[in-house]
Amino acid sequence: ESDTLTHSVAAVGDQLFAAGPGGVYRLTGQTDAGAAIAQRVVFANMDYGTGRYKSVEGCILEARATLPPSVTVRVEGAAYTYPAQGPKRDTIYRAKLGRGIKHKRLQFEVSGSGITELASVEVQMGQSTRGF
Repeated sequence: ESDTLTHSVAAVGDQLFAAGPGGVYRLTGQTDAGAAIAQRVVFANMDYGTGRYKSVEGCILEARATLPPSVTVRVEGAAYTYPAQGPKRDTIYRAKLGRGIKHKRLQFEVSGSGITELASVEVQMGQSTRGF
C-alpha cells in the first residue's frame, strides 16, 4: 500500500483525483502499489433530529462493486460491521444490521474494495415511541 493518505476523491471528466494533507493526486491505476484499493465513506454522527433512541434494522446500498461492501454502525465508541448481501439487479446490496443496537446518536460507514460507484445509502431505522 502507498503512504499517500487521502480523504476526498473527485471525478473530473474521465479522470479521477484524490486529495489529502500532502496535496492532490491523479489516480491512474487499478491498484494501490499492487494492493486492492480500499474505499470508505463515513457519514456524520447524528441524532436525526430527535433525542429519542433509534434502532437500526437494515441498510440498502446502490453501488457498483466487484465485491460486496460492508456497513459499520458506530455508537459511543463501539463499532459493529455487517457484510452486505447481493447484488440484486446488478447494483442493489442489503445489509441486515443488528437489532440490538439502540442509541440516540448513530454514525454509519460503508467500506470495501472494488467499489467503483456508490449512488445511494438508505438506512432503515425505527424510533422509540416513548418520551426518551
